[in-house]
Amino acid sequence: MEGYVADLVSSLLNYTTYSSQRIQLQSEELGEALTPHSKALVEELGSNVTHIKPLKELYREFSGAVRSAQYSLKSCEDLKAFSDQFNSTTEHLVRVFNLIRKSVTEESMSMSCSLQMEECNTVISDTAQPLVLSLQNTALSLSHLAHISDSATTARYIPPFIADVRELGGNVRAHLSALHPK
Repeated sequence: MEGYVADLVSSLLNYTTYSSQRIQLQSEELGEALTPHSKALVEELGSNVTHIKPLKELYREFSGAVRSAQYSLKSCEDLKAFSDQFNSTTEHLVRVFNLIRKSVTEESMSMSCSLQMEECNTVISDTAQPLVLSLQNTALSLSHLAHISDSATTARYIPPFIADVRELGGNVRAHLSALHPK
C-alpha cells in the first residue's frame, strides 16, 4: 500500500506542476492573458505542496504504527490523521480539476487554439471526472476505516478501500497518459 501512496503523491505533484507550467507557457506562446479560470487555477495550484506532499509521511507513520503495534489506539490516530489529510487533499484536487476543465474549455474556445490542442483539451476534460470520482470514493472508504474501532468492522472495509485505491491509481495513470498521447 505504501508504494501506491508514494506513487499517487508523486504522480499528483508531477501532474499539478505540469498543469501550472502548461497554463503559463500556453498563455505566453499565444500572447494572450490568462483567462479568469486559468488565473484561479494557478492560484489553487500554488497550494499543492501543503495538500499533497504530507500524504506520504502521514501514511508512513500510520503503516509504521500498524507494523510495530498491530491494531492499536496509536495506529487509529495515525490513520485518522492520514484520512483527514486525504480528505483535505481530495477537496483541493476537486477544485483543481474543476478549474482545469473550465480552463481548457476557455482555451478551446480561443481563436488561436489549434484543432490538435482542442482535441487534447477534450481528453483532459473527459478524463478528469473519473479521477475526481475515484478520489472521492477513496476518501470515503478511508474515512470509514479511520472512524471504526473494532477489528471485525475494519476487516469489512479494507477490501473496498484497497479496490478504491487501485481504481484511483488506474485513473491517475489514464489521466496522465491522456496528457501525452502517442
